[in-house]
Amino acid sequence: MNNICNVCNKGFTPITTKGSEQKYCSSTCRTIASQQRQKEKIIQEYEKEKSEQTNNANMVSGSEQLSNIHSGQRENTGRTINEERNNNIFKQTASSSDGYFFDLIERNYQTQNESNINKLKLELALKEIEELKRENFELENDLNELETNEISGIPQNEYLAGIVQQFKADPQGTITMVKELIPLIPDIIGSFFKPKAA
Repeated sequence: MNNICNVCNKGFTPITTKGSEQKYCSSTCRTIASQQRQKEKIIQEYEKEKSEQTNNANMVSGSEQLSNIHSGQRENTGRTINEERNNNIFKQTASSSDGYFFDLIERNYQTQNESNINKLKLELALKEIEELKRENFELENDLNELETNEISGIPQNEYLAGIVQQFKADPQGTITMVKELIPLIPDIIGSFFKPKAA
């Protein structure tokens, strides 16, 4: 039995038949739907609170008008001190609740952005770790190959190895010897390329 996901509209086979019917194809779609419901809930609460405040303000102004009519007074074009105070209180509560909800929505998006940035950083770090593991593996293989060659007796550059060992034992003497050998290098190289006598 195939169902259709409520978010991405893709067909899927439910994982389990127990409990209520599965509505989403994956946890990602379920999370997206949950975030959408949260967003709608915040907006509905905001609209509800704003309409309640508007109704309360209308009731306050309506009761003041009734009291003015019942007392036989004409409504002044200027506002009385009480009316001004009530209007200021209403404006303050409306603007503070607007700011509160907008602040909540803004923080929600900032948190989501930070989460996405951290996910990207994690992916980059995992890739870097994989590259370092691969490089480490290659270096270990090279080291094992060199150790295997030394154990099996395959001759390495013995002349250079001898100079390094001599340098470890007597650095000053080795430097003096190398200084004397440098002018002779062309002769040494030339001796390797001389034709053999038949």
